[in-house]
Amino acid sequence: NLNSSTGEKEKVAKLQKIYSNLQDAFGRAQAVYGPYNEWFPNRPQGYEKKAFERIIEFMKVSKKCTISDNCTMTFDTNEGVAESVSNNESEYNAILTDGSVIAFHIIGISTITLYVDIDGPNKGQNSFCDDTFKFVYNHGDLNVANPLYDDQEFPAHYDQLYKYPMECTYWVITQGNMDYKKTTNDKCPDGQKLSESHPRCK
Repeated sequence: NLNSSTGEKEKVAKLQKIYSNLQDAFGRAQAVYGPYNEWFPNRPQGYEKKAFERIIEFMKVSKKCTISDNCTMTFDTNEGVAESVSNNESEYNAILTDGSVIAFHIIGISTITLYVDIDGPNKGQNSFCDDTFKFVYNHGDLNVANPLYDDQEFPAHYDQLYKYPMECTYWVITQGNMDYKKTTNDKCPDGQKLSESHPRCK
């Protein structure tokens, strides 16, 4: 239990730092190049790669990945089916100096979906809400979640968390814990639902 708790604290701290670094990188890139949605209004060929390059210019990156590199991200999605995020015309991966890997899925000129594997490629569970998390950059804001449901209660018990990667990201960033992993049938061991008013399982 102690080892598990220590591991979760490290994951929380790492994800919060990545979030802060992403916010900083997007802010600095736009300070230099202008608002993101004005970078490539006509979507010229290769604009996705140029957008990726502009953002990671302001991040500590140890490796930019190509299709042939062994740093694609594989994670559990829809009902546990493994899906690989690799490089194509709109997806670009980078390994950061802290060992994490970020996949940038660039959608048009206003939206980027980012998948973050905090312990790097081919390591750990590769599962949403454990070591893999999701952000969305949309119209100038780096979002960490869709709105929580049921009056700010966490929406699902742990065996269904793969359906809620944004909510997990939100929870870790804002509450600083991964106590959703302690729930059973939507409830903490103390019988209460995890919520923003009840943010820890006791």
